[in-house]
Amino acid sequence: AAVVFLDAYDGEGNVPEHLVSPAFLDDCAAVVAPGGVVVANLFNGVDGSVPRANVMAFAAALDAHVGPVTSWPVEQPVNVVMAARKRKGTSRKGTEIRFPRRELRNT
Repeated sequence: AAVVFLDAYDGEGNVPEHLVSPAFLDDCAAVVAPGGVVVANLFNGVDGSVPRANVMAFAAALDAHVGPVTSWPVEQPVNVVMAARKRKGTSRKGTEIRFPRRELRNT
């Protein structure tokens, strides 16, 4: 597949645990072609909130299992869309994620 789309939050604004599991993210990476993307819509939450921490954890997990992450805040409601592009055979494990926390808009 070229793209996998996820609507990755529950009724409380948190990322469901099964969507952050290494097994699920590895499965996503396996079905996406090299250079393809995993796109997720998440509840961004306010700076310092549990949902914001969950977004950052999800971004780090995407980076570790799929590839570099780019994010775009959505003004209304306070969501963030992020995409992880599948690596083409190189590993970046242990390196900083491409778009760190300061790139996520404070709401």
